[in-house]
Formats: sequence, structure tokens, C-alpha cells
Amino acid sequence: HDAMKLGITPRVEIEPVPHDRVISLLQHATLFVHASETALDKALLEAMACGCPVLSCSSVAKDLLPPECLATPESMGARAQDLLALPVVKREELGRKLREIVERDHGLERLIKRLRQEMELGHASR
Repeated sequence: HDAMKLGITPRVEIEPVPHDRVISLLQHATLFVHASETALDKALLEAMACGCPVLSCSSVAKDLLPPECLATPESMGARAQDLLALPVVKREELGRKLREIVERDHGLERLIKRLRQEMELGHASR
């Protein structure tokens, strides 16, 4: 178990979480750390939508997140400490900003608009 090797088991729990508990956990989390190297995954968007401050080193997140939420793999620890050291009011402000980004750029209205555009392009190319 990696947590044991790192000596962090007293402070970190790694376990599956039922989906119905995810929202509550994210709403109460101090920071969501995202180190995925895949395409934009829903975990990052879910954390943002819940108003949870996030930190990511993913190249995909560069176009999504404000600079204060970005890190490199090497700077993740230091950047996480910076975000955790913010006053609660500032972290809550950041959480609201991230939720607004998801609502604006990844909400249902935007999805419908993109789908409509793609369908119109497909229809016009026939």
C-alpha cells in the first residue's frame, strides 16, 4: 500500500467512496488535489461544481483553472500548502470562482449549444 510506504496512513484514508457521498465530501473538503494525466475528467469538474478549491498539475487543466490552482508535479506539495494557508474566506472565494467557471463553461446550456452547433455543421456538410 503506497500510503504505508509514505508513512501517511495516520493522516490519509484511501478507500472507495459511494457516489452518493461524493458531493457531501467535496462540499466539506478543504482542498481537492488532482494529479491525473488523462483527459479532463469529471472528478475535477465535480469538485469545482461543489465549490471546493482545487489544485491540479494536469496539462488539460491549464485552460480551465485560474493560475493559483495550477502546479507542476514537482510544485504540488508547496502549492497545496499555499492554498491550505489561505484564510477560510479566501478559500471560500476561490471555491465560488471555480463553481462559476463550471456553470459558465460546462453547464447544460453550454452543452446544448455545442451539440446544436455540431449537428448543424454535420447537416450542412451533407
